[in-house]
Amino acid sequence: TQMAIQATIAQLLCSNTLHGDPHLGNLLYTGDGNLAYLDFGVLCRVKPNQARALLISSVHIIKKQYREFIFDLVAMEVVDEEKVSIDDVVAAFDREFSRNEGKSDQVKL
Repeated sequence: TQMAIQATIAQLLCSNTLHGDPHLGNLLYTGDGNLAYLDFGVLCRVKPNQARALLISSVHIIKKQYREFIFDLVAMEVVDEEKVSIDDVVAAFDREFSRNEGKSDQVKL
């Protein structure tokens, strides 16, 4: 898992790309201690600012910094801040993540 996380971060920071389907069938641990990605049918290219926002968004979610997370989504061009109420989205995230804290099932927004 640690190796896959490091590989994903390296993909984002070094080449602004992501393997779009990283499951166990598409990852191979080689005998010499490396991780090989297989099946590049889905490859995502992102802009440098989107790559940084994607990485930092994980930290914002873990730290429950939902307002910052929403602005990460704006930087990734997933959310248009002119078309949504940032305060409403932050409130929804806070409500739903608080309600589901500690549960292993998916959070429904």
